[in-house]
Amino acid sequence: MKTQWLPVKEGGSNFDAYEMIMIDNNRIEFKSSLMSTILSVVMVIIFFIAEILDANKFGEPVIIFIVLVFLTIFNSINKVVFDKNKMLFWRGVTERNCYNDNCKKNAIISDIHAIQLLWKEVEDDDDIWDSYELNIVLEDLRRIHVVSYAKKDKVRQDASVLARFLDKPIWDAIDLQSM
Repeated sequence: MKTQWLPVKEGGSNFDAYEMIMIDNNRIEFKSSLMSTILSVVMVIIFFIAEILDANKFGEPVIIFIVLVFLTIFNSINKVVFDKNKMLFWRGVTERNCYNDNCKKNAIISDIHAIQLLWKEVEDDDDIWDSYELNIVLEDLRRIHVVSYAKKDKVRQDASVLARFLDKPIWDAIDLQSM
């Protein structure tokens, strides 16, 4: 059985949406970056102003606005956590109990085998950019996406900190893929 070397997640931002924070010697969190939070708030403000200027519409745009506000709040409190005290890795606002088979995006830390770094090219209507994935590889070789980066040196720097924290190897395929 072999692990996969294609990206886990489609897409990726052209800026670093998360920042790694070492809370203490037993906990690392990836929280929304200031840029990510600012962009979310700006989108909500722009949409709100557009709605005020076009006051004839009502209904669907109001629902979209409410969803944008909810997503902005969720984005600002959403995090990715590696907690050695609880021996868990999880994504989201609250801790997930992963001592069962229902965890697809969460893991028991002792099940983490390696940290995987991958490159991918992301394209939208106007631009193409490089994005870098930081994934964890579990003992059964399943992979879980942790975060994406816009800068190669930043993903490697954070992966190095995480590898020391978890005492796990880094499987870096960035330069192999981008050739």
